[in-house]
Amino acid sequence: AAGGILANLALTASNPNNMIEAGVIPKLAMLLKNEAEGSKVIRNEATNALLELAKDEYSKILIMEEGLLLVPLVGAASYKSFKP
Repeated sequence: AAGGILANLALTASNPNNMIEAGVIPKLAMLLKNEAEGSKVIRNEATNALLELAKDEYSKILIMEEGLLLVPLVGAASYKSFKP
């Protein structure tokens, strides 16, 4: 539930700066890097929150300093040309 709340807070224009000051980025990054105890739901919410925060250039740098990379989403149509 907390991950969902953080993702929703990141959507509001004034909240990302407050979230960064509160130190949310390292905690969300830890949830993504901890494969053993994280469920799919919390990982998805952490991803959503970090993607919203990454819209700001400074936040993007902070996220990358935590060892995470932003990878662009590629549609399924791109994979049709690949043959196994």
